[in-house]
Amino acid sequence: MTMKNYQSFLKVAGSLSLILLVNCTNAWAQRMKTSPEVIKEIDEQVWKPFIKAYAIQDGALYNSVHTEDALRVSPGGIKVGKEFRERNLKNFAAGKKRGFAPVFEFKFISRQAKEDIAYEVGLYKGTFKTEQGIRHWYGQFHVVLKKINGRWKIAQDQDMNDLGGQRIDEAYYQKTKGVVLK
Repeated sequence: MTMKNYQSFLKVAGSLSLILLVNCTNAWAQRMKTSPEVIKEIDEQVWKPFIKAYAIQDGALYNSVHTEDALRVSPGGIKVGKEFRERNLKNFAAGKKRGFAPVFEFKFISRQAKEDIAYEVGLYKGTFKTEQGIRHWYGQFHVVLKKINGRWKIAQDQDMNDLGGQRIDEAYYQKTKGVVLK
């Protein structure tokens, strides 16, 4: 092998190694983050119907974005499955009767998915009108979602209004970085 042939060989081998390294790195990075397509799918199948269910006080729609055995943990306690679903129907019917129509927005801090399971963390802001004016309430949520029969659903939902003793309020909501969905 001549020196010229050897140099050509090294250039080709180096280029192939670089291409292989870039492709392997990209494949690894894609496994470590949730694709925009999966995020869009979750937003369309879970979060947008969730927001709509609150706005129109539709307990059946709200239940439809949860698994049959959903686990709900809040400052008010733990509800599971049938108990959770029946309470939703009752509460949404009462809200509709009162004219309660809150507007929700979510600020996602972390969104991860792998195959048919996802985990999301973020903040929420609810806004509603009262006779005294506009009111807001805030909290942090952690949800586990499962893809069942091709549809994403909330399997576990936990939220809180305080973090480390600090109340989540408008200032906290505004200073937290994240992607907002309304």
